[in-house]
Amino acid sequence: MLAYPVFSQVRSGTLVGAVVDGSGSAVIDVEVTVIETLTNAVQTLRTNVAGEFNVPYLAFGNYTVTAKKVGFKQVTRAGIALTTNQTVRIDLRLEVGAVETSITVSGSALELQTESSRVTNTVSEEVIRAIPNINNNPLNYATLTQGVTSRQSMNNSQSAASFGIGTDARRALSNFSVNGGNSFTRR
Repeated sequence: MLAYPVFSQVRSGTLVGAVVDGSGSAVIDVEVTVIETLTNAVQTLRTNVAGEFNVPYLAFGNYTVTAKKVGFKQVTRAGIALTTNQTVRIDLRLEVGAVETSITVSGSALELQTESSRVTNTVSEEVIRAIPNINNNPLNYATLTQGVTSRQSMNNSQSAASFGIGTDARRALSNFSVNGGNSFTRR
């Protein structure tokens, strides 16, 4: 029997970050609440001794993160977009103040992923339903992501090879390049 490697798909993302005070020092034991805005699913946790938090296994969507601690103003960061297999860093700064005072940040610059060098993208279900796929080739949707281009043989719908029968036909239906690389290479 031959053994073939099997690669699993990651279906979740991660939010990480740190909570600091006005001087930039870590604030420990801060209550951090993460809310998915569409479903209102809530996760609550506390920062560790370094003032950091980590929320793994989040479904893709838009999130709101709130940090609060007695003696500090509550801070809320809204509109955080998270896709599958992505780690987004959200750093929050607490200001000294009364408990009744809160700060809400509704808009921010594009979140920069600094936790890993991995580049990911997600094609939404609405886009997949809207774009025709003559050959029923799921790899056609890979060409909707930035940096991926198809070769002419991938778009062939007139020959017998367009049905994907045989090794050469399946190879032609998966003929695309990523970021200018050659087809069928790992570089």
